[in-house]
Amino acid sequence: MGQPNSHHGLYNQGATCYLNSILQVLYMTPEFNSRLKKKSPADRELRKIFEGLKEKTYRIENITGLLEMTEDVYQQRDAAECLEMILRKVSPKASEVFEGRLRCTTKCSQGHIIIEETNPFRTLSLSLNDTQDKTYDVESSFQDLKGNNVYCKECQKKTDATKECEMVEDPQILALLLKRFDIDYNTMSYVKSDCKVNVPHTLKTKNKRYSLYGMVNHMGSLSGGHYTATILSDEDQTWYEFDDDRVREVKKPPHSSQTAYLLVYRGDYSFGADQRASRVITNSYNCCSCSFLCFSPYYFRRCLIKPLVFLQTCFKVCENILLCLIFHGFPTSK
Repeated sequence: MGQPNSHHGLYNQGATCYLNSILQVLYMTPEFNSRLKKKSPADRELRKIFEGLKEKTYRIENITGLLEMTEDVYQQRDAAECLEMILRKVSPKASEVFEGRLRCTTKCSQGHIIIEETNPFRTLSLSLNDTQDKTYDVESSFQDLKGNNVYCKECQKKTDATKECEMVEDPQILALLLKRFDIDYNTMSYVKSDCKVNVPHTLKTKNKRYSLYGMVNHMGSLSGGHYTATILSDEDQTWYEFDDDRVREVKKPPHSSQTAYLLVYRGDYSFGADQRASRVITNSYNCCSCSFLCFSPYYFRRCLIKPLVFLQTCFKVCENILLCLIFHGFPTSK
């Protein structure tokens, strides 16, 4: 078990469990909180909260005022919308760790491209509409999304269509929103899906591998629900559950969940470093005489926790530079 009181909670002002859960995720994301600036009011308030959390259970009245939530702290809000609101308020340098770009291509049944667009995102929304009684698989959400009644100019008629989405710029921190709340068009009211979701602990894109480190959970109904956060501490590699002012050590989250609402993944530095190292042979010849390994403070700290990652990365880079020199010779000064 971890040391008692090594992590601290946040007091609930009424129904601010959604905000508390998001703040704990951001606090446990050093890639984000290390970029907060003193000049930005939102950054400054978050820095104050994060410093306070190191010592004791903390109050968040000032941040609710800054987010203009003071008058309705007894009204529950959506945790994902709260995250977006905070990311809009903080300095661009801090919010950019969540930013990626998504290219979506819609094709008709004959393969004609109907529309193709690339847009930025901070959270990716995954619809649970077609799940019904089945278990939703997060990994399959990166596959094709089908629709119908889309007009194709080349076919000159409405046709079934397939929408393919691909991340063309991978964020450092990947946030996936499981859309449990949606509109029932028969009753014109919001409903919640409690379907089981397969939660992968790792995800891969073309250029990056992601590891799950945070999960915001929602229990209950739309009107009387409650949010908690389950987060992996980067300091002691232990999972904790944050339930407002209560914090306890827990086991690794299960691969199946009926309460998972927001999944937060961290880009794996060793995977990215290995990808870059594999390109050294073709890219480093002209600069191999002045090659350096430059690490951010955060990555250096991760290397101290996982020295094998550091050694593997250094070995791979050195190995490829050596091959480069063998094939191309040592650079000569002109």
